[in-house]
Amino acid sequence: MSDTHFNDVVLLIQSNGGQGTSVITDQSPQGLTVVQAGTPDVIHETTTPPPRAEGSSLSGVVGSEYLSIAKTAATWLDYSQPLTIEFSLYATAWNTANGMRILGDRPNNASGGVQCFVSGGDTLLDFIVRDSGGSSAVSLTGIKALGNNAWQDICIQHDGAGNWYAFVNGVMEMTVAQSSTPANASGDHAMWLFNNNASNAATTFNGYMDSIR
Repeated sequence: MSDTHFNDVVLLIQSNGGQGTSVITDQSPQGLTVVQAGTPDVIHETTTPPPRAEGSSLSGVVGSEYLSIAKTAATWLDYSQPLTIEFSLYATAWNTANGMRILGDRPNNASGGVQCFVSGGDTLLDFIVRDSGGSSAVSLTGIKALGNNAWQDICIQHDGAGNWYAFVNGVMEMTVAQSSTPANASGDHAMWLFNNNASNAATTFNGYMDSIR
């Protein structure tokens, strides 16, 4: 059965290149370029632990490596329409002192953009979208405490009418109404996976990710 909405997908990383593969590709219709960044290792595909879906998963368990995905305004997120962001993650250990940055496209102090992270001091999942003035338009904070050494499925949905929902492992954990109009990051910043901000390389996400779209 074909997916009638497939042409609307702006990023799709299924991690099915095989063990050790470090050339990561976007399989969405946009075909965005995925670039290795950070040090000292590279993000690569692995079958250990067993991936969340068939094939393999992305490994970023050491160092401060992350993936940078170039994007253009013509192919990026339309916050005025229904929207879904989903991925699976497997944390080897959370940095509860400094937090960990999972994904995002908001550089330091920029206006607009998405940030998904776990704050320092706990293992609670946070998801924020900024408006054009840099304030939080969507603030899903303290969604759920995330454990270690197990796959967890994360899904953020927008209904197109200003209501946002957060699901963890298929269970809706939180819903909020946006307080202002979300905006894409100023300067057309790249989307990062395993990171979302250049201010502290030590807070990149150490673990595995799979089925990102």
